[in-house]
Amino acid sequence: MSYKAWFLTGLVIALGGCGAERDEPFDPDTPVEEDPDAVRINVTKVIDGQQPLLDIDGERQILVFREQEEYWLFLDRYTDTLPANEPDFEDGQVVLIDLGERDNSQCEESLSLTTVIGEEYGDRGARLRLSYDLTESVEDDTCSDAEAELLRPYYFYYISTRRQLVVSEALSE
Repeated sequence: MSYKAWFLTGLVIALGGCGAERDEPFDPDTPVEEDPDAVRINVTKVIDGQQPLLDIDGERQILVFREQEEYWLFLDRYTDTLPANEPDFEDGQVVLIDLGERDNSQCEESLSLTTVIGEEYGDRGARLRLSYDLTESVEDDTCSDAEAELLRPYYFYYISTRRQLVVSEALSE
């Protein structure tokens, strides 16, 4: 056999072995299964509203506050009402869920928050699962003439963990 033939044969064998020892095939379209090691953690609404105190730029946003100073900075932008229970930043953190500006009519699509669930995954971290309902727009003649009030729904939630937090979002089924 020539040098090229030996080289190609070795290359084919080496490439054939790459990933050949998987117990299960890789399929990126397979949905992620629930982790049996997940433990629910306490999630408490701190405060919510329909209109921030100050004008907020940008679209929908989710922010995680691990320090009290940063939390107060943003809370003061959204409301001048003090929360009933002060968050304890030694044992937890606060998440701001800002659904973005929209009008209060049915003329455009809008999201509404339906569920907020916190879970810890051993020493690996924590996850906050958010679910939304999507209200579809209604097409009718009144939409073009209606002057709807602008709203910007927001929620501050306290999560009872200091572990690194990942936020996942999904539409309710």
